[in-house]
Amino acid sequence: MATKGMTAMQRFDHYTDKTGDCWNWTGSTFGSGRYGAFWDGAKSVGAHTFSFKYHLGDIPKGMYVCHRCDNPRCVNPEHLFLGFPKDNTNDMMQKRRGRWPSGSAHHKAKLSDEQVAEIMGLRGEATQAAVAKQFGVDQSHISRLWANHNRGRTSNPHSPPLT
Repeated sequence: MATKGMTAMQRFDHYTDKTGDCWNWTGSTFGSGRYGAFWDGAKSVGAHTFSFKYHLGDIPKGMYVCHRCDNPRCVNPEHLFLGFPKDNTNDMMQKRRGRWPSGSAHHKAKLSDEQVAEIMGLRGEATQAAVAKQFGVDQSHISRLWANHNRGRTSNPHSPPLT
């Protein structure tokens, strides 16, 4: 069905699949295909952003439209909330959705997970300098590991689990 001649709201509804709890956007996308893109008549905006404005009202300057359901293509206004960028990041971390590579999967990892386990077992049995020399890393690297600053992140209870 051609959308030419439709109002913005009609086009929005045309590209919205409301068959599930999440209303999935079926039109154009951006962000590697993750988020819906919608032409509001003046510019391209996130489909979830348009949905929020259409159903709930204006978005104060500096605020973002965030997803409770963690589905980037969802445009269901009941699944959307306003927040600042930090709120969105905190929501992501609280739900453990971050995609931070850790351990030996991190591109800057100098040690394998097995080596870290071995190093942790040497704590109290050898000096940091001796262990560092044995594994070919700087002494400060061993110091951070032994102080539970695993792989560049502290053991913060609000951080994603360390692996």
